[in-house]
Amino acid sequence: MQVLLLLALASAVAKTVLSGRVIQFPSLVQVRSGDPVRMSCRLDGVKAYCYTVAWMRVNPDTGMLVINKDAVGPLWNKNHSQDTECPVVIQNATAEDSGTYYCAVTDRQKIYIGNGSVVLVQAHSSAAPSVEVLRFSSSSSCGSAVPVQCVVKGVVPSQVEVYWTIGDRRERGQTETVRAKGEVYTVSRTLLRSEECERGDECACVVEHEGQSVTKTLEPNGLQESCYAAVGLHRALALTTSLLLFITAVTAVSTCSTTQENIK
Repeated sequence: MQVLLLLALASAVAKTVLSGRVIQFPSLVQVRSGDPVRMSCRLDGVKAYCYTVAWMRVNPDTGMLVINKDAVGPLWNKNHSQDTECPVVIQNATAEDSGTYYCAVTDRQKIYIGNGSVVLVQAHSSAAPSVEVLRFSSSSSCGSAVPVQCVVKGVVPSQVEVYWTIGDRRERGQTETVRAKGEVYTVSRTLLRSEECERGDECACVVEHEGQSVTKTLEPNGLQESCYAAVGLHRALALTTSLLLFITAVTAVSTCSTTQENIK
């Protein structure tokens, strides 16, 4: 955590005080295990050479900052002394190479840090994508549009296509990449219209990946609604447990009082 705070502070100082800056691109790199990862940083107004650039990686799980020695740039010679764009490549990337990368360089007076590039490396898997569809509604009524969400796991987000089929309608929805607890998810969201809900139109999320197609249909009552029933059951059990503890405590106190009276 302290390393991240120092990194953020140094970056803020570089942006607000120093005239030079380091610009990284692309901001997001998504590849499969074994593929190369390519990134670059541009030295804008910084008097330094590409061969002096260091690449650092923030581990997404531990938050630790380490110097990455696997990121290799092209061999430098005198013909490249005026280059301001510094490419780098990680060959045969693995899932352990995932993280946020920062390039850093110094002009012997100040340290300049880039804006960061997020690298997501997904391990190869012959298994079909895992697909889950959720309906967000606290009731079964169809008086208004109902948000639905499709979560895809186990595949590289950039290599899947996700779309919805609702009755006779087909749409893309809003799709984004989410990273949590070291895993990468593709999440697509759309709205189930009130008239479609009333007609009982089938709502399905279709995921296409490497020639495979996986279709997950929303359950009639919606997956998310079952959560409300589970919460209700949990609360009922908690209430019952509390009552039993209260009765036990009262019984114990009563027994203790009776025993003391008998002793007297």
